[in-house]
Amino acid sequence: AQRLDLPPDSFDAAISRFGVMLIPAHQEALSAIRRALKPGGKFAAMVWSTAERNPFFALPLGILQVRGLLPPPESGQPEPGPFALGTPDALENVFRQVGFRDVAIEPVAIRWRFASVAATLDYYRLNVAALPRETANRMEGAIGEQVFAEIEQALNRFRGPNGLEVPGEALIGVGSK
Repeated sequence: AQRLDLPPDSFDAAISRFGVMLIPAHQEALSAIRRALKPGGKFAAMVWSTAERNPFFALPLGILQVRGLLPPPESGQPEPGPFALGTPDALENVFRQVGFRDVAIEPVAIRWRFASVAATLDYYRLNVAALPRETANRMEGAIGEQVFAEIEQALNRFRGPNGLEVPGEALIGVGSK
């Protein structure tokens, strides 16, 4: 997305579903997307809200940070990764900085549902590959099992009669070229 090789003014609309916040250079990516839109074209992006509003991701990431398997955010720097554009102001600012107009940001409540904590842990295990390679490699063996035991303990508060339900929040941002 930072280096889109698309003709300018080519598309009526563009959508990013939980992707743009993971791109290190947000402004470059949104500039490239805006350039590819026709005049009046729309861009919509869905991003995760703050860590506090997304325990499904924040809990395991926090455990990995406490154990030294992932670096914590640098002091005074915006939260990297999934929460990088997690406030309405942050998302709106990046839209406006690249020239989008008629920008609107809406929070959307979501809920992660799993039949059990075990099913949730299986989901997390499948997604270890998305972690930085060094972290994923260190998750093998006893350290990984300890991490997953801590995640299981942290998730217990979301158990209910229908399995596991973890609240979350996304932001949807829309702007026009």
